[in-house]
Amino acid sequence: MIAGTSSEKHAYSDCVILIDLGGNDTYTGAIAGAASFDLPIAIAIDCAGDDIYKNDNSGLASQGTGILGAGVLIDCGGEDKYEALKMAQGCGLFGLGILLDVAGDDDYKLEASGQGCGYFGIGMNLDISGNDTRYLFGDGQGMGGVGGIGVCADYLGDDQYTAEPLESVAHRGDYHSENRINVNAAQGAGMGRRGDGSDGHSWAGGLGALLDIKGNDHYYSGNWTLGCGYWLGTGLVYEGEGNDLYESVYFTQASGAHYCIGAIVDEGGDDIHKLWETAGAGIAFGWDYTVAMLCDRGGNDRYEAKIISLGCAQIRSDAFLIDIGGDDYYQLQAGQQGLGAATYQPSYDIPNKIAPFDAYSKSFAILLDIGGNDTYNDWDKDKDKLSPNATGGNNKTWFSPARGSEHYGANNFGIGVDVDSGRVPETEFFK
Repeated sequence: MIAGTSSEKHAYSDCVILIDLGGNDTYTGAIAGAASFDLPIAIAIDCAGDDIYKNDNSGLASQGTGILGAGVLIDCGGEDKYEALKMAQGCGLFGLGILLDVAGDDDYKLEASGQGCGYFGIGMNLDISGNDTRYLFGDGQGMGGVGGIGVCADYLGDDQYTAEPLESVAHRGDYHSENRINVNAAQGAGMGRRGDGSDGHSWAGGLGALLDIKGNDHYYSGNWTLGCGYWLGTGLVYEGEGNDLYESVYFTQASGAHYCIGAIVDEGGDDIHKLWETAGAGIAFGWDYTVAMLCDRGGNDRYEAKIISLGCAQIRSDAFLIDIGGDDYYQLQAGQQGLGAATYQPSYDIPNKIAPFDAYSKSFAILLDIGGNDTYNDWDKDKDKLSPNATGGNNKTWFSPARGSEHYGANNFGIGVDVDSGRVPETEFFK
């Protein structure tokens, strides 16, 4: 079907191809949603105008969603609004779902499963330019569920990404934050299904990626977000240039648990990485055979957390916090593991006869800061005051566990290095 250039209302549930040439249009229902063998392909292309896409039926796939098929929505210009409940705005379930918005300041709202979300399929939310806002409860903004790939990519603009953190709003409470903060599974998250504590059926997580190339961007979320992996999943965030603000709570910002990968690479700008509320298990944190890495190049950056963060490896994980250039600030609660710390476990020295693999494995935690005049502070929660960190500091090297301590060794190594100059060859590999 081809529509004209006037402002129109479209409500189609079985249209294979819709092309609208212009006008400020309103689309309702299952536009660009392929959800059955009867309609394996659904494509909608809007060429111009300030458009509204709205679906208030949680049972309808829409706005670039493919279930057992391919759903593609392309909007070429205008300040557009996208609103749906579930399975929308770039979602694939045993299929392919793509939403591509070429230009304009756009607004995306969703409850769950979209904005770049895949389960045994591929979901992509792509935006080329404009100052865009994205909001959801969870499962999206670059989330790869079991067997899936989810990508949320934005090229240009000052963008706002929100995964609702408050349980009182979205009712997805996580026990790691006393059920006050939500499990979001969003913003570059690869999430598997752990079944050993329930029905025994486990599924490996997929690949979740959030890519933003240019602009001063703000990321706001709760738990299990921002370059986070869970149960054999991989979560990635890539930030190109701009002064960016990352605010989240727990298991977040290059973090993960159980045989997974979580990573953030930020190429430039004065960035703030801040954990709030329970404020832990993040900013390069690994639990149970996880590889976690946060690499930030250039700019005067700030890192704030309370517990087990800032380059912290636990249960035979590897955690790397690397900052290259700039006058940087690091803050952790006094007495907490972090700043290049590998936590010791007795099973490293005394093998469990049933599960001896801890004794064979290795764990590494590294905080590496190259260049700048850097500050390392401890926060005393009882007195609510700051003091210089007892071990870390500008132009210093330290070990955690410390050399000579009873827990040093056992294939478990933590180190912090702050130096004036140097390079990490791996970060220049593609130059």
